[in-house]
Amino acid sequence: MDKSAVQLIIYLGFVWLLLWIIGIFIFYYGLENETEKAEYYERLTGKYAYAIWIQPIFWFLLTQAYRIKFIKKYLINRIIISLLFVVTFERFVILITTIHRDYLPSSWTLNNEYGIDTGFIITGLLGKIIVVLTIFCLYHFGIKKIKTLYNNSYK
Repeated sequence: MDKSAVQLIIYLGFVWLLLWIIGIFIFYYGLENETEKAEYYERLTGKYAYAIWIQPIFWFLLTQAYRIKFIKKYLINRIIISLLFVVTFERFVILITTIHRDYLPSSWTLNNEYGIDTGFIITGLLGKIIVVLTIFCLYHFGIKKIKTLYNNSYK
């Protein structure tokens, strides 16, 4: 099961990157006038283009890091990498910018005072975990079923 989980993550990295790139083109061609298209193209290739490209490239490289034997071998490395999937770059920026105003750690609470509701964070994390576990179970048992059917057809 562990091996199929690692394979699933590697394959999903490619699928996610492909879907993200297709989404960029679909959004671009969905824009109505040339001014919006030029502004969108400038955003993707301009001075601050790294802000748009850094998160998807980072996630793709994280999924491909599971190919490295050192990471694949030890569970703690995989857990650390999986935590990096949960904390997105946008969420990190939001947390830092809301906390930077006050330097006292005693006031670093995640409540509605700063516009961050802990219930939404917990619900979001649980939703992501449920989706990932569902996809993994479908993948694992699907591969098992395909191998069983393949082996039975050649006996």
